[in-house]
Amino acid sequence: MRRFGFRFEGLDRDVAVASDLDLAPHLPRFLARWPAATTSPPDRPDIEVEALPASLAERYTEAGDNWGGGFRLRHASIAGGFMDCPTPEETANQLTGLLIAAAAPRE
Repeated sequence: MRRFGFRFEGLDRDVAVASDLDLAPHLPRFLARWPAATTSPPDRPDIEVEALPASLAERYTEAGDNWGGGFRLRHASIAGGFMDCPTPEETANQLTGLLIAAAAPRE
């Protein structure tokens, strides 16, 4: 897995991501209005993006549809601890909310 670190403008905490997906082509599309600089990630990731074989992926479509393995996102803010996404684009879209959840100050 590749490791990424993100620092969001206006927040004082870096977010670490370990990912099987190359995030660089996807995140600018979803984070264009909230600048994030990449940083050196800590050893322990806040969020994990794991590539899945087709046989393990949860299916959100009809049983006959096979969107491949997709990706599994893991973070404490997700009910059950993880969610499966069918495409790299959907994974990056869902990841943006998790980045914000991980970076936002907790009350």
